[in-house]
Amino acid sequence: ARDSYKKLGKDPSRYRLACESLLRRLSKKMGLYYINNMVDIGNILSIELNRSTAVLDYDKIEGDVLIRLGKESDIYYGIGRGLINVSNIPVYVDENSPFGSTTSDTLRTSVTLETKKVLLFVVCFSEMNINEHKALAIDLFKKYCNASNIVEITVDKEI
Repeated sequence: ARDSYKKLGKDPSRYRLACESLLRRLSKKMGLYYINNMVDIGNILSIELNRSTAVLDYDKIEGDVLIRLGKESDIYYGIGRGLINVSNIPVYVDENSPFGSTTSDTLRTSVTLETKKVLLFVVCFSEMNINEHKALAIDLFKKYCNASNIVEITVDKEI
């Protein structure tokens, strides 16, 4: 993923992937934030899988979701990070605006105790171990978040 950021023209040391930021917190013995079961499972997945994971409130997303490279014109406020320049990194966009990225999610689609439906992204820059990672995500959400009615969506690159 760091190599992908470099190829996209982003400095991965300045614009860290979410999973890397979590691993750095652990290596500095800072611990993790405890938010709620759904977000915490997403953080565990990021660490275990070494892949950026987004846990989003599905009902706060309007219309279809598009994954594209961020633009200079995108205004993006990351949770706990303020304004972030998301140009040239993958962002998740709905009819309103970008609401998530491989670096940070936004408050607009953040999961709260009122969240009923979750959209989970596990960002894969390669297909290595993808089936095992998918199975772990489903297992953890079923076990610790009482998840049911799980629907899998595979995102393919449009040419």
